[in-house]
Amino acid sequence: MKNVLEIISVNPPEKRFAFDGSVIYRNSCEAVVYSKEGVLDVGVLTVPDGMPLPTVGHYVATYDVGTDYDRRIGGVLKELKRYDSLSAALSEPTDGVSSVKVRVLKVSEPKQGRSKGKSYSITEALCVLLAADGTLQTGSLVLPRGVEGVAPGEYLARFEVGVSWKRRAVTPLLVSLEPVGKPVARAPAPAAVRPAVTA
Repeated sequence: MKNVLEIISVNPPEKRFAFDGSVIYRNSCEAVVYSKEGVLDVGVLTVPDGMPLPTVGHYVATYDVGTDYDRRIGGVLKELKRYDSLSAALSEPTDGVSSVKVRVLKVSEPKQGRSKGKSYSITEALCVLLAADGTLQTGSLVLPRGVEGVAPGEYLARFEVGVSWKRRAVTPLLVSLEPVGKPVARAPAPAAVRPAVTA
């Protein structure tokens, strides 16, 4: 999936601890996310290890859906292609939506909390993801509001590029889960018609 963004500043490397306890350094940039209609949002774009740190400018970002260093399922930045201007980047065809197949193994009880005076509830699903490169990856998927009634089974997960509410991360976000291979309800067979018996 692709989306247009403008990097407005580059942050110094941030020391982090991965899920296995190892130390990693995260490179990130402050970015404005665009659609053909204008500005969508602003947030922090994490630059993966091995990718050159970009400079201030206009880019088309290409993502795959995969797992990050925290084992969360979401967007993985694959490429940043620089353009001379915003209009040149916006003229590039983009597909801000991607769908991948996931198998939900377990859905957690909602975690309730409060942040900055507002209540929130987070529900996560432990999943197996068929990644773009054909490998199977495991991780947790944060279920957004409106995605309800999820039970173990196979789903088509639809992602759109946006900014996460908690970390302000520029990334593909889950917008829907559609069951795959769920049996379709059929109308009951009509009752057998018996001829009327007359004496």
